[in-house]
Amino acid sequence: MYVLLLALSSIIGMLANLQLCFIYLSFILFFFYFLLFFVFFLLFSVFFFFNDTATTEIYTLPYTTLFRSVQEILSNLVAEQQLLDQYLQSIPVRNWNTKTTYKNWDITAHVSYLAALEDLAHNALKKKGTDFNKYKGPKGLEKFEKEAIKKGNDMRPQDVIEWWRMSRASVIETLAKSSPGKKLTWWKNEIDCRTFAVTKLAETWAHSLDVYDAMKR
Repeated sequence: MYVLLLALSSIIGMLANLQLCFIYLSFILFFFYFLLFFVFFLLFSVFFFFNDTATTEIYTLPYTTLFRSVQEILSNLVAEQQLLDQYLQSIPVRNWNTKTTYKNWDITAHVSYLAALEDLAHNALKKKGTDFNKYKGPKGLEKFEKEAIKKGNDMRPQDVIEWWRMSRASVIETLAKSSPGKKLTWWKNEIDCRTFAVTKLAETWAHSLDVYDAMKR
């Protein structure tokens, strides 16, 4: 009887030890997963902080560019510009007066506007946006559009393309040499170069779609 009680006591002691070990193991596993989650959260926070620049200023983009570097964004911008450039060269001169759905502009108006925007961008990057002084007031943008289109209408289609090429090349070169966080004035807003590069990409993409759609009708 004594031996049976001793054996039972030993078994109970072993079970108690196993239960205690299980508690210790559960605590260690909980601490390990908590530490892993904390490290992951910390790394994600650091990554987001160093890669996110003025995301509140970006609302609609042709595709996700929030976590891309300036060089990647510029590469996409150059590719988009070259695609439109090549397509424009395939359009017969007689079709450059084809109307689009955007403000009833023709092809010449779209490319002239893009070229004039590049000139304005170059001024914003190099001369602190002094050209915006000519377009103050509620009708400033309208005045800018009319001047850009008028200039393009006095040129041959190929010359309009050359105007856009030269202007956009200087902007790309300047942006490539600029710090992503460098601020510039764009109309009434102050944005950084990285955000500005994204807006240039969206701008080119949008006008390209207008041109493509007009020629397919």
